[in-house]
Amino acid sequence: MIRKTISMPDAMGKYIDQRVKVGQYGNDSEYIRDLIRKEREGLEAIKAVQAAIDEGMEGEGVEMTPSQVRQADRRSAAKKRRAG
Repeated sequence: MIRKTISMPDAMGKYIDQRVKVGQYGNDSEYIRDLIRKEREGLEAIKAVQAAIDEGMEGEGVEMTPSQVRQADRRSAAKKRRAG
């Protein structure tokens, strides 16, 4: 395992301390690792969306109205929150 030392403003340190204090994380390191995991997942999700867009642009695709796109996006976000 690699050990890193980081510096941050007092307000950020206090925020992390509070998250640990209420039991959301066991320690500061767990919190930071969780942030990194979530960022990586977010970047992977962006790549997947971009790939789907690229595929749609190359193929015949399915035509959707802007309203239908927003509705599908809301359903997807709700599904992720439930899984989450």
